[in-house]
Amino acid sequence: MSKLELSQNVKEFLDWLNSIERELEEKIIEDSRNLLTGEKIIKKLFPEERSIFKGQPINVIPQIGTLGPCASILFVAIGKRDRIKERILEAIEHVSVKCKDTTKYVIFYAALWDTIIWLKHMGSFKKLNIITILKIPLQDYFILK
Repeated sequence: MSKLELSQNVKEFLDWLNSIERELEEKIIEDSRNLLTGEKIIKKLFPEERSIFKGQPINVIPQIGTLGPCASILFVAIGKRDRIKERILEAIEHVSVKCKDTTKYVIFYAALWDTIIWLKHMGSFKKLNIITILKIPLQDYFILK
């Protein structure tokens, strides 16, 4: 899948992430504590209790506040201190049980990434035809295969 095949909403969300990063670039580089945990990342990007983008809900892991309705996009924040495998397994549970047939895209926003762990679990997303995207802070995103 190429970047051209992403839905317009997903492209706009990823563009929004890039713009937020540009605004926060100095803070991210100077104070990497902002990337220590998924919770800190979520609270920085979505300061309100509900995770909403352009009026549409975005599901997030780790969950902050009350659980909203299932959405087509799942945003998974992985901080430097988080366990990557745990976050991937939470995402699998979300797309296969909690929001099956609703979530179409999973965006892993990772301060730290482990390709070996990903390769062990990517089949769970492929079976459900979930499009997975990796976004590393201050870098361009790419589609995970």
